[in-house]
Amino acid sequence: MSEDKPHILLIDDEAIALSNLSHVLEREGYTVTACNDGESGLAAMQATRFDLVLTDLRMPGIDGMDVLRHIRETTPEVPVIMITGHATLDSAVEAMKAGAHHYIAKPFRLDEALEVERSALEQGRIRRENTQLKERIQEISILATIKTQDLGLHLHLYTSRQIAVTETSEEIHCESGTG
Repeated sequence: MSEDKPHILLIDDEAIALSNLSHVLEREGYTVTACNDGESGLAAMQATRFDLVLTDLRMPGIDGMDVLRHIRETTPEVPVIMITGHATLDSAVEAMKAGAHHYIAKPFRLDEALEVERSALEQGRIRRENTQLKERIQEISILATIKTQDLGLHLHLYTSRQIAVTETSEEIHCESGTG
C-alpha cells in the first residue's frame, strides 16, 4: 500500500451501493477493495492491511457489528465507519460504544461522507504513528536498563532517555576505565 493512496475496505450487501461508493472513493484517489458480505470482508482483512473500513450495518450472516467487533479485537488502529439504511438511535449508540469512528445513515450527502472518511483516515494515521512511537520507546527502555547509585549518572540517563526519542545524537565521555 502506498502512503499517498489510502486503502479502503468497503463492505455492503447492496450491489448498487457497493458499486457507486467504490466508484466515488476511487475517483477521490483511494484504493478500494469491495466485498458484498461480512465473511468476504473479514477474509480481506486477514489478507491485506487497510487504512479504513466502511461497512453496512445490516447484512445476512456476519453483519456490520460483527465486522466492527472483529476489527476492534484484531486491528484496533483501523477506523470503522458504519453505514446503514436502517438507522436507529439504539444501533447508533451500540456502534459508537463498540468503537465505530462514525455512523452514517443512508441516504447521505456525498460531501459529508467524504469529510467523515478523511477524518477517519487521519485518526487512523495518528493511531498507527502513536503505536509505532510506543513500540520504539519500549525498545529503547529495554535496551537502557543500567543500575546505579550515582545521582549524576541517574540524571544523565534521564536526559539520555529524553534525547533517545528524537533524531538527535548524543556522545558520552567518561573517565578511562569506567566502562
